Amino acid sequence: YKILTIGLMEDLFKLKRSTLSAFYYRYYAPNRATAVIVGDVYPDQVLPLIKGYFGPIPRQPDPPVVKIIEPPQRELRKTTVAFDSKPAIMMAWHMGDIHDADDAALNVLADILAKGRTSRLYKTIIEEKQIASSIWCRPDPGKYPGLFVLSGTTQGDHTTAELETAALDIIKDIRINGIKPGELKRVKKQSRMNYLSGLRTNSGLSFQLGYYATVGGDWKMAEEFPKQIEAVTAADVQRVANKYLVDTNRTVVYLVPPTDQANAGEVK
Repeated sequence: YKILTIGLMEDLFKLKRSTLSAFYYRYYAPNRATAVIVGDVYPDQVLPLIKGYFGPIPRQPDPPVVKIIEPPQRELRKTTVAFDSKPAIMMAWHMGDIHDADDAALNVLADILAKGRTSRLYKTIIEEKQIASSIWCRPDPGKYPGLFVLSGTTQGDHTTAELETAALDIIKDIRINGIKPGELKRVKKQSRMNYLSGLRTNSGLSFQLGYYATVGGDWKMAEEFPKQIEAVTAADVQRVANKYLVDTNRTVVYLVPPTDQANAGEVK
């Protein structure tokens, strides 16, 4: 992830035009694209337009199938980045891809931890202890295995170590004691409202359909995800917390001012 999407400049300077052209025509062909049309349209008018623009472009051979196998993490990993900014922390735990059966439960867990002012992290770390000025948490699955990410920025003289400890204490409580019925009900209601509000605009609807069609391989997943969230139980949330949010599966990065780097944690 340390390499920019566009690549390294030394590689770009060595790139031949023929290589770039071959790559473009192979991967940016119509058979690699997803077109999403939403709104008050007439298919008999829109489809000819799509065929007119994309039809003349020849189909290219499908690229070889890439199979990604994420090796299991065996130990806690820590690193420190010195930067002239407010101290912050980011933690990530490995998780499955968008088709993984635990995806919905991890979404519910993330919302219980950090979705809104009634979430556990917000109430405890921001309002009560005032350790952090901001905090967020979300699972990030994709076509390949992803990460469950938690990040926050410290407030006042509080340190990244305090923020990390406070967040892990809340996660530990969920792992041991589970969640309350009211929390589960609140998060499911929020999730349903967010889902419906995202479908109110053409851009929101097209994004949902395009995302699941491209990343998940089936646009109908956009209809199934709310049902999966609704089916999540309190036991599911506690189970995935114990399955994924463990130290041997965790990587943590501390962002600290240069003068505080020595106290930020061991670099591995």
